[in-house]
Amino acid sequence: MIETRKMPRKTIITISIIIVLAVFYFLMNMVAKQTQVETALQNLNIKYKNLKVFTSASVKHNETGMNGYQFIVRFTNTETNEYCKGFILVLNNGQHIPDLVCEKED
Repeated sequence: MIETRKMPRKTIITISIIIVLAVFYFLMNMVAKQTQVETALQNLNIKYKNLKVFTSASVKHNETGMNGYQFIVRFTNTETNEYCKGFILVLNNGQHIPDLVCEKED
């Protein structure tokens, strides 16, 4: 017969704390990305609804040589009633460069 030993209470508490911190980090990262894209859309004067931010990546813009973040987004433009998806590049100097494809919704 195989005997198993109970995990020590200290180990269980440590694992639980690490899990809670990981979930907290994930949620804060998700909120930060969403907020950064919302700010970029407001600066570009785009009215939107149903904003979804998929991924972000650190990039360097070829033309300006500035570092920034590229976000893959999807949303509905409320002014033109178009479904838009694509990239928004947020440079470290505060410049926002959209690369969006918008199609009319039925």
